[in-house]
Amino acid sequence: MTSVDMHVDAYLSRIGFSGSPSRSLHVLRSVHTCHLLSVPFENLTVHSGGRVQLDPPHLYEKLVLQRRGGFCYENNSLFAWLLTQMGFQVTLLSAQVNNQTTGFYGPPFDHLVVMVTLDGQRWLCDVGFGVPGFRTPLSLDTRGPQEQGHRVYRITEQRWEGTEYI
Repeated sequence: MTSVDMHVDAYLSRIGFSGSPSRSLHVLRSVHTCHLLSVPFENLTVHSGGRVQLDPPHLYEKLVLQRRGGFCYENNSLFAWLLTQMGFQVTLLSAQVNNQTTGFYGPPFDHLVVMVTLDGQRWLCDVGFGVPGFRTPLSLDTRGPQEQGHRVYRITEQRWEGTEYI
């Protein structure tokens, strides 16, 4: 496969974002919501025996140019690349998903999320969990409730084996 460059305007068009791609909290929230509502969670490659490729040019080709969806590693990796191209400070983080039936967390690296640092504040972004997830970034620096529509989120800190997890 040939190398594909990130074309921010094409990506923003794919997700239906029509504003100015400035580096601001308003834009971060808007692009997060647009991506979440426009690029579906899809794990067809995993179940069809296809080879999952996580290099950014391949993800851009699949999700933007072919207008397909992806699973958390694909969606959040590509979203992180977009944010980086827009001038945001981005860190990819390993996450674990809580199974609502068993109450247990999945294995480490079960999920991938994005942390954006903007004006000294940290924001948790996740466009790879699908619509049941949060619609706009959550503040990692706020310990109180964060309401989004009919849902309320709270960031808590837990420690295991001397390692800090948020």
